[in-house]
Amino acid sequence: LKATSLPDLDARLSDLTKDLPAPDERLKQLIAKFTASQSTTQTSVEAGAAHFKKVCANCHRLGGEGGKVGPQLDGIGQRGLDRLLEDILD
Repeated sequence: LKATSLPDLDARLSDLTKDLPAPDERLKQLIAKFTASQSTTQTSVEAGAAHFKKVCANCHRLGGEGGKVGPQLDGIGQRGLDRLLEDILD
């Protein structure tokens, strides 16, 4: 949102989020712990695709593959690791 240069963005965001509950500290710590562990992990598209097919595809759909029980995951890479972890842990 900040990249859009909307006028009064900070005030508008503050107004929109004023009644939201405070972030869960335990959740923040879990996200920080997992994020730190991932910085030392080697990743690959092939390993991710195999993991998706083995663990996630029964419920989730991504790129036209998988089930339709859980939320569709197209575009999930644009959310960022912290937001993705928050969704999973929450």
